[in-house]
Amino acid sequence: MWINVLIIFGSQILFALGSLLARHFIKDHPITSVQSIMAAWFVVYLLIRLIATLMELFVLSRVNLGQTVALAGVVGLVTANLMGVFFLGEVLSWQAYFGIGFAIVAILLLSYK
Repeated sequence: MWINVLIIFGSQILFALGSLLARHFIKDHPITSVQSIMAAWFVVYLLIRLIATLMELFVLSRVNLGQTVALAGVVGLVTANLMGVFFLGEVLSWQAYFGIGFAIVAILLLSYK
């Protein structure tokens, strides 16, 4: 089961990295034409998302839907918040950190067989 959790972590990290990439470029390069979607950053973004999706599909082939989706959601929440804090300098309230702590407990409970 732990390999599935690691794969989900990897996929969520890729999803979050793709979101960081899009956040960085979309302000100056909005998607308004076919040329926009042919930009190098957008192609890299799509490849990152494709790999992350394939990783999740692999886990879905091995674990039931509810557990996989719940685990991906919780891991995505934790990953996105950690990247926001470390890469974007976002500051969260103590309630948010408390909630993330609950999410980490949820990851442990969901991954327990």
